[in-house]
Amino acid sequence: MLIAGFFLGTSIILNPAAKDGADAWFTGLVAIAAGLLVTCLTVTLAVKHPGQSLVEILIFCFGGVAGRIIGFFYFLFAMWLSSAVLLTFCNYSNSISYPETSILFLSICYMLIIAFAVKIGLEAMGRISEVLMVLSILITALALFSVLTDFHPDAFLPMFKNGIIKPAASGLMDGLLPFAEVFLALNIMPNLNDKKKTSKSLYLAVLVAGGIMYLFTIRNISVLGVSVAARNVFPSEKVFRLMPGLDILPLLDVNVIVFGILKVAIALYAQAKILGDIFGLKEFKINVLPLAALDVVISTILSHDFITQLYVAKNIVPLMYIPVLVVIPLNMLIISLIKKGKSNAPALKLE
Repeated sequence: MLIAGFFLGTSIILNPAAKDGADAWFTGLVAIAAGLLVTCLTVTLAVKHPGQSLVEILIFCFGGVAGRIIGFFYFLFAMWLSSAVLLTFCNYSNSISYPETSILFLSICYMLIIAFAVKIGLEAMGRISEVLMVLSILITALALFSVLTDFHPDAFLPMFKNGIIKPAASGLMDGLLPFAEVFLALNIMPNLNDKKKTSKSLYLAVLVAGGIMYLFTIRNISVLGVSVAARNVFPSEKVFRLMPGLDILPLLDVNVIVFGILKVAIALYAQAKILGDIFGLKEFKINVLPLAALDVVISTILSHDFITQLYVAKNIVPLMYIPVLVVIPLNMLIISLIKKGKSNAPALKLE
């Protein structure tokens, strides 16, 4: 549940219809398949290195110096990710729910909750996420059934108007954002009580998060139509306002805040853990509060406006993810297989 919430993050307010149109239903399926594929990298590394964190695996693969240098780049990546997600759901809250409240004030309030969650530990975060994810799934189901009579399946016609290659390629890129980010979860894996369930947990998280995002996409397009859904920055907010006789828009706010807090919490935990491993700190949680403050500062200067941030998130960020979350992990896996194979090879006996 914790990883599923991490996947969802602010992805539920992104708008696939803006670039995929009527083919968003197919793009979503390809994205889930791609998500399972990229998650396989993290799963295999976690299974090959039980009890080891991301930096420890990097040191095993690339050596002490190079491993720590690469680890520092992943620290910067986790810092950017937490700042970007924090800014995204603060912008959403400012645009929809709290237009008179400054984004800086929202960022500080949210980050105080997130830092407290990270300080009390992963077990508490996991138990909280179990409750919050079930609540979010119920909210999603309520929103889906409330507008069931307004569904228009013909909104997805004509199918593959511009061919199948473009939506397939778009789906592959959507699989990177957010599913490839599970690579940061290697910092959590050493804390699992039953490491044999790593594979099952991560794959299930992809299916749960991917299913929820897919339902959001199908619902938004079938209710609003492709044209209206593509023109709206927050199509889910428009759908929630269409609920007959109900004002359940605050429930969408709950969803966005819950998922955003879970995602930033794991990214902040990854920052503190990576930094602690690089410098060999026994108690890495002393880094949490300074890093949380730094994330707030970075989020305020990250983007000039929300539209630019959304454009960068959907069109530029996935290109950055390919080397950071696919190429390097793939090289790590190859090196691990080679080194583990050599260490497990039987010694030759001289006669």
